[in-house]
Amino acid sequence: MPFNIPFGKYYLTEKIATGGMAELYRAKRIGVAGFEKLLVIKKILPHLSHHEEFVSMFINEAKIAAQLTHPNIVQIFDLGKIENSYYIAMEYVWGKDLKAVLKKGRERKLPVSIEHVAQIISKACGALDYAHKKKDLKGNELNLIHRDVSPQNILISYEGDVKIVDFGIAKAASTTSDTRTGVLKGKIAYMSPEQAWGKPIDRRSDIFSLGVVFYELLTGEMLFKGDTDLNTLEKVRDAHVAPPTKFNKEVPKEIEDILLRALAKDAEKRYQSTADMQGDLETFMHANKTSPGTLNIQNYMHTLFKDEIAAEAKSLEEEDTIVSTHLEKTMAAPLQGAKKAAQREIKRAEPVKESAPAAPKRKEPSLLRYILLIVLPLSIGVLFFARPEFLLPIKDAMIDLNILQRPPAAEKPAAASPPVENPAEKAASMSPYAEEAKKETPAPKKPEVIRKTEDKPLADTKEARDVKYGSIVIESTPKGADISLNNKDTGLKTPASIQNLKAGERHNIKLTLNGYKDWSENILLKEDEKINISPQLKRLYASVLIDSKPEGAAIFINNQDTGKKTPITFSEINPNEPYNIKLHLYGYEPWGKTITLKEEEYNILSPALVRLYGSLTINAIPWAEIYIEGESKGPTPLAGLRLPVGKYSVKLVNPELKSEKTVEVKIEPNETAKVVVDMKQ
Repeated sequence: MPFNIPFGKYYLTEKIATGGMAELYRAKRIGVAGFEKLLVIKKILPHLSHHEEFVSMFINEAKIAAQLTHPNIVQIFDLGKIENSYYIAMEYVWGKDLKAVLKKGRERKLPVSIEHVAQIISKACGALDYAHKKKDLKGNELNLIHRDVSPQNILISYEGDVKIVDFGIAKAASTTSDTRTGVLKGKIAYMSPEQAWGKPIDRRSDIFSLGVVFYELLTGEMLFKGDTDLNTLEKVRDAHVAPPTKFNKEVPKEIEDILLRALAKDAEKRYQSTADMQGDLETFMHANKTSPGTLNIQNYMHTLFKDEIAAEAKSLEEEDTIVSTHLEKTMAAPLQGAKKAAQREIKRAEPVKESAPAAPKRKEPSLLRYILLIVLPLSIGVLFFARPEFLLPIKDAMIDLNILQRPPAAEKPAAASPPVENPAEKAASMSPYAEEAKKETPAPKKPEVIRKTEDKPLADTKEARDVKYGSIVIESTPKGADISLNNKDTGLKTPASIQNLKAGERHNIKLTLNGYKDWSENILLKEDEKINISPQLKRLYASVLIDSKPEGAAIFINNQDTGKKTPITFSEINPNEPYNIKLHLYGYEPWGKTITLKEEEYNILSPALVRLYGSLTINAIPWAEIYIEGESKGPTPLAGLRLPVGKYSVKLVNPELKSEKTVEVKIEPNETAKVVVDMKQ
């Protein structure tokens, strides 16, 4: 259940995890004009906050980690202390770690595909290489080593991004007393042999650890897993690696070679940098055209975690509501105080009733009024043509001036009071989008005020004039998205503008367009503020991995030759449209299926193709032994030998004549090839 705990400039909204060193919270940073940032707060556990040596190293390492700015490394934003609690504010990744991905893949029988594995490991290589080679401002290498590369520390976002977490902080945690030879730090099953022996390590240790993760992704099996920690440690030190094809026959030879080199027991025989390893992975992906891209990883994640994504999205909405409610309450007290003060001022200005009304004493105009009478008309004329929305504060100033300087007028009946025109409405109507909005749907009406004061319409009171408004101009790419305001359909489509929105309140704008992902944002308007938003809507594609056994089949979609062969992933499949998939491979029966995928669905087609057969009838004069592809088939004559479709080399041998002949035979589907050979010639 989401909660709301103010923590300095942050709001802690949900506890994510608790470990032996720290606890993690999802949190929000709230700024001006509706600014919000979702992030993670990592709080050091209280008993460690008093450990001076640990805190010192924690701070130093956090400073180093904050220098790492890479798309595949979780960013650190802030290091601070609130009361006795040290914390780090870091990037929030909405997704799962690789450990959870592997587990869910086994449950759903949808393991991570080889092309996805190659992409994930390649991006992890890029992140590690950046960290390994990072220099300080003086050009000195930082010599960073992650020390804890494991599935738990590689995150995959629901959008398909790959992020390595716990740079720097992992090192600080491992040096509470000292980083000395013989001290084991990190997860045992993912250590390098030299790390398991407690020897000095360098960046090549991270390469071995990444290789262990690579192995687990390819095979679904942990490389080093013992009955006890000690048994696991012995396996790591021994570093015996069974070929990955023992568990997964589909692992290509090139991938196996890359993996085994990363897992070499001798560090000198490993890749010497993750850049070299990444280069080999990218060469493989380019040569095999199997790079799936972020979108395909995104589709795979959405397929695996569909229910979790929906539940977490709901939780995030609840957190947003809780934080917004808290902000409104904390802002309400000063606003109410100002409102009461204004009411007291109005009460003081009310005329005192006497037995005979006296004529009001004429008050000499002030210097301010003379200045306003000259300057304001000129300013209003300029603003009318340049920026009409700026007229609202000027008109309010004029109204306040008249209230202070003119004698109180006699009270008129409420029915006779003309409605007060909202200057924001008039100014916003001159917006370039106003006419277009009017053509499409009626302009939204100003919210009705049903409260009354002393039998007067609220519009005639100072309180009514204190209610300020703003406007939002909404565009989108592509245009034509339906606009909802605070969960209610406005009837408008982008581009459009919404006027008369109360300032100081949060307004939720949601855009929906068929075939695109819903977009929404909470906006806090200031007085007379005009905000323009123009989001780029994300296309909702489906994707499909088309494979075959054996590989190499030509792929036809809707009777069109794609020019591609299995295996390959098609990542931009329009959802809710039928696609007829056909596979053709010489010597096999054609295979076909029509599929219709849902939005963001990830599907895998991997049919086993059926072999086609023909037959061979062969004779020799006078006779001969028959050998097909080196295998003896007996003496001639031979009739109706069933063979798979294809080309064969047939050797005929007559030892008596010391004659040997070879003929090439082509077997066609459902046909009989007939061959007669004269051994005497």
